[in-house]
Amino acid sequence: MSGESVTTLSSSRTGMDSLPIQPKPGARLSSNGRQFCLAQDSSRKTDRPPALGKDITAQRLDASTVRRLVSELGRLQATPPEGIAVSMHEDSLTEINALLEGPQGTPYEGGKFHIRLTIDEGYPSTPPKGVFVTKIFHPNVSEHGEICVNTLKKDWQKHYGIEHVLVTVKCLLIYPNPESALNEEAGKLLLERYDDYATRARIMTGVHAKPKGETGGGAENRDPAAGTAAVKDKKKNLKRF
Repeated sequence: MSGESVTTLSSSRTGMDSLPIQPKPGARLSSNGRQFCLAQDSSRKTDRPPALGKDITAQRLDASTVRRLVSELGRLQATPPEGIAVSMHEDSLTEINALLEGPQGTPYEGGKFHIRLTIDEGYPSTPPKGVFVTKIFHPNVSEHGEICVNTLKKDWQKHYGIEHVLVTVKCLLIYPNPESALNEEAGKLLLERYDDYATRARIMTGVHAKPKGETGGGAENRDPAAGTAAVKDKKKNLKRF
């Protein structure tokens, strides 16, 4: 993959239930989250923020970066971009979880995709590292969840921030780039047989990115037994590809 970058994160691949903290509309940083703010005693002689629990990476960040992250996350949780919900671990400032709603008019419509971002010591000079935790059939996402997008390395600018990353990843669901495919099969289908690509992407979305009971708009949603049968049929269809 020439000229592109791949962001990785060691993570187990799980479904929707793996999101550590389910986002709530209008949610703000918890009391534990506020401890990251630099409400320091005037007698402190150091720029080091107060204790950050078990988050070793956060302890190594300088004070201005901690303030920036707290501000970004607070803004994202209070006024999130359309179709994006953000949550964070109670004891970690540098691991961020988000749910992306599949855009309308795409094979991912109706799905909710769990994205995990991690911040390293170089932020904001270096971009966050990200991965799709929810399985997805997409040219720019590997089977292990790595994401290929220029914004996350080559085109990164330190003023972009977390919101820019999440919006960029969501845009990939609308405008996939087969020229820099990590999933070569998906890229080839997109270019040569779009209908087959869209069918497989929709099936994967239905199996992995939709909560139980939301596999579609038909009778299977009204009848739990029919819903289970529908999911089994989708899994059988996947094996045919």
